[in-house]
Amino acid sequence: MNEINKALAALKQTDAGVTSQIIVDLIKDHAAEAKAARTLYSEYTGDVKILKRGTTEDEHLNGSTDTADDDICNKIVNDFRGYIIDTMSGYFLGNPIAYGIDGIKEGPGIDKIKEFNTRNNAGNLDKLSGKRSGTCGSAGRLYYIDPDGHERMKNLDPWEIIFVNDGSIDGTQYALRYYDVQVKSGADWDTRKRVEWYDVDTVYFYMEDQSGNYGLDPDEPPILHMFSDVPCIEFPNNEERQGDFVKVSTLIDAYDRDISYDQDEHEAFRNTYLILTNTTLGDETNSKEVKNSRTMELGEGATAQYLTKDVNDTYVENHKKRLESNIHQFSRIPDMTDENFSGTAQSGESRKWKLVGMETKAGDKELMMTQALRQQYKLLTGVWAQKGLVIDYLKITFEFTRNLPVELAGAAETTKNLKGLVSDKTRLGLLPFIDDPEAEMKQMDEEAPEVDLDAFPPENDAPDGSEA
Repeated sequence: MNEINKALAALKQTDAGVTSQIIVDLIKDHAAEAKAARTLYSEYTGDVKILKRGTTEDEHLNGSTDTADDDICNKIVNDFRGYIIDTMSGYFLGNPIAYGIDGIKEGPGIDKIKEFNTRNNAGNLDKLSGKRSGTCGSAGRLYYIDPDGHERMKNLDPWEIIFVNDGSIDGTQYALRYYDVQVKSGADWDTRKRVEWYDVDTVYFYMEDQSGNYGLDPDEPPILHMFSDVPCIEFPNNEERQGDFVKVSTLIDAYDRDISYDQDEHEAFRNTYLILTNTTLGDETNSKEVKNSRTMELGEGATAQYLTKDVNDTYVENHKKRLESNIHQFSRIPDMTDENFSGTAQSGESRKWKLVGMETKAGDKELMMTQALRQQYKLLTGVWAQKGLVIDYLKITFEFTRNLPVELAGAAETTKNLKGLVSDKTRLGLLPFIDDPEAEMKQMDEEAPEVDLDAFPPENDAPDGSEA
């Protein structure tokens, strides 16, 4: 039985009252997961293995500090992780999600959703949530009522939130949020953990003491959170809760090593040993003169050459290209700078096929995020119903639009070719820059010049009024 199930069993015995031991056990059980999430985020921000090259930690991990005798030890970072996350995030959520209500274009429900999203800067929070989830495999979101009575939301890092659920129901049964705070202890300050415990109606606040136990915070009593369910929602990246670059991390580390080793070789070339045969340079002064003048005089039969190491450049370059190709292939994020992708000879249709892997990945993300957002609006509509505004959360829609360069020429040609085959409304809907075809048709009618039919003679009459 894992700690989640143990905690739920203990909560049943205490009539859903959390104890210090339950909190300690949950945080301890979450430690490895929290550390893994922090590590993934650190790697995304640039703290990667190659930077430990030549250190004691590198020796511990790899069995060797891997440094040359002359201390040449390059640590070159190739930011594939950042490229993968930023490209995927921009493609998936670069355009804000469009929220609406099925079958309704305006009214108090639409206005309330717009107000909530504007007040909470939902477009930015959605993108940041997707970005953190793509990096760490999961992210969280907390909902609360501010002092002015407005519904608010806040993104949570995966290392500070524990969702307690045994899988018997769809949703979270309890949630534990924990984070470090500074507490005055005599003349010093200590780092302690503060815990927020959420159930279906109340949030409790706990503080860690010097012994590592938890008690209710006397400065902040429990409060009703006003939502109809636990106001914490998980935003998983996929069913496996796996980050977008996890599967290619070893490939990226290998690429960093290869580039760093190549730079070592390049710098070491300047320190190549000079081999003299059948002669000597003499004293130190002569050695300095040779180094400064770049010339030397040798006697008959004497030779001089540098000690060099042959490197198969073709093999090295092919190896790096294979690593780079595999990184893009297995992360499903294409190289947008590749001539085979971005070249002028590439059509919009051919680029779409090259994006199949990334689109499949985005589709999986969309399903997971839609499920989380549906739960979000279930919470919110429950609060709004208490205030007299009834909205069926099942009818709230989420429209995701991929962020891609618009190829207007191809779209215009397609709509032109469809004239007479489909309605004008359908044709306008195919143009990527038109969000509302009906509004566009109305605008076109308003801008069309009025035609005075009386200004034209009858069809069979000549301009002068005589028979044609």
